[in-house]
Amino acid sequence: MSRQTTIQTNPAHVLDQPVRWVGFMLILMVSLTIGLIAFPTPLLADSVNSIQPMVSVGDFHNCAVQVDGTISCWGGNFQRGDSVPTGTFTQVSAGSSHNCAVKTDGTLACWGGNNNFGQLNAPAGTFTQTSAGFHHSCAIRADGSLTCWGRNTYNQLKAPSGSFTQVSAGGVHSCALDVEENIKCWGWYADGQIFAPSGTFTQVSAGDFHSCAVRSDGRLACWGDNRWGQLNAPSGTFISVSAGSFHNCAIKTNGTIACWGDTGSTESSIPAGTYSQVSSSAWRNCAVKSDESIVCWE
Repeated sequence: MSRQTTIQTNPAHVLDQPVRWVGFMLILMVSLTIGLIAFPTPLLADSVNSIQPMVSVGDFHNCAVQVDGTISCWGGNFQRGDSVPTGTFTQVSAGSSHNCAVKTDGTLACWGGNNNFGQLNAPAGTFTQTSAGFHHSCAIRADGSLTCWGRNTYNQLKAPSGSFTQVSAGGVHSCALDVEENIKCWGWYADGQIFAPSGTFTQVSAGDFHSCAVRSDGRLACWGDNRWGQLNAPSGTFISVSAGSFHNCAIKTNGTIACWGDTGSTESSIPAGTYSQVSSSAWRNCAVKSDESIVCWE
């Protein structure tokens, strides 16, 4: 049965491919047993107040930047961390078990429950955007160059040179959009997730073992693993896309949401209305409505 939550108030990430389903379910069962996951209660939902300009969905938790620039996180206690940073921010990204955000002064803050690979050790300097993956993160410096930190088992940290406008860290790969609107991807490549199509694009999103992007004419393109139909993007024109673990969601030019892949109950439970942003992860999605409230569904 699908669950939909409206909270009045930009890769999805699971385990390495050979054991990701088994490991994912073990983590879920253990976390539920020992209390690492705290599903939102009415009190927690009420604490995320009525105006939220952006939301990011992690494996077991979510984070959002409120209109006043502060960050709210809810869901798994281990993943969201006990010490959400104070201050004001322009953007936040929820990874698998860590999070990173850009402060209003351009510096980075990372937090969460896992620093085994240095994913919380954000570099110094000023940045315009960041993205948290499974065990690594990437960000765009003020000069447009890329930097990545954390786990490097599959060359996740070997970001290309050049000047970029957007970056997305997936499970064990990342993709970025350069100033000429071309896509460059790096990291784990076995499923073809780093072999981006040619052409110009306005946005890219890296999932677990696949990637999706919005072409300059608004059409969608997806590449990489297709065992759950993740590459079967719908026709039409779109303004943004979010690649999850086994499915994706995108916002059409009319503001409505379309999802495809291993959506489970997702497709039938997409909330009505118009939206400005959507974020997808392993089995959950959240989106910002036109009235700036947040809706989450499974």
